[in-house]
Amino acid sequence: MKLNENNIQFHGREADELEERAKTALLDSVSHDLRAPLRNITSFSQILMNENAHQLDEPGRDYLQQVNGAATRMSQLIDDLL
Repeated sequence: MKLNENNIQFHGREADELEERAKTALLDSVSHDLRAPLRNITSFSQILMNENAHQLDEPGRDYLQQVNGAATRMSQLIDDLL
């Protein structure tokens, strides 16, 4: 019976390791899939502010700042979740 118990323990550890690797892979994928659009939003809004702020009225500049701030907050939420 000892051999059977060792075999069960081995397979239990192996399953735990596989589960942990699967979780890590999922988190990496989710992290990347969520962050990529946020980086684009942040980058484009900063480019607009840096290169075209003079063409925007005050509400337009405020909207871009709000978009940039929201993307930054969302990125922080993702960091906190993962």
